[in-house]
Amino acid sequence: MQCVTWSEEDWATLLYTIQQGHCLLMLGPDASAEYVNDQWSPLTEQLAHELFLSLDADIQENIDSTNLTQVAQYYAVQKKRNALNAKIHFFYHSKQRVENALYTDLASLPFDLVLTSTPDTHFAQALERQGKTPAIDYYKFRGSNPTMVQEGTVARPLVYHLYGMLDDPESLVLTE
Repeated sequence: MQCVTWSEEDWATLLYTIQQGHCLLMLGPDASAEYVNDQWSPLTEQLAHELFLSLDADIQENIDSTNLTQVAQYYAVQKKRNALNAKIHFFYHSKQRVENALYTDLASLPFDLVLTSTPDTHFAQALERQGKTPAIDYYKFRGSNPTMVQEGTVARPLVYHLYGMLDDPESLVLTE
């Protein structure tokens, strides 16, 4: 990954744009993480590794143990979709109490719309700790989606889960 250095002017422009409410927050899969042995460890990679270890050795040879969608695809084929849903449910529920300093800092900013690519509720919890009341909605992979989603506000930001929510296993987009 190439690292880009921002100038003071770039940072000032970003902060101004956020303060003016002209910015949405997009949280990728690596944002939902915790420190493990003093190292930033994305939950998606932890889950992928856990699923990977349950696969047959001949399958393990051909896949990337950190690629959740790839590992989930093979897991669903070998163990079936319900087993995958259960494993994901128990994994994320075991991480319910994980606090993320990045989320704490981002939750204090005035975003009214947050798009997230993980099914957990960690960012919504960080918003609640900041005294906000998040509205939560999600894409339903298997099911009907509303034509319009309610807009959020700074006090009640909309957290929209692009790949479904844990509480609705049929909504989850997990495999390739």
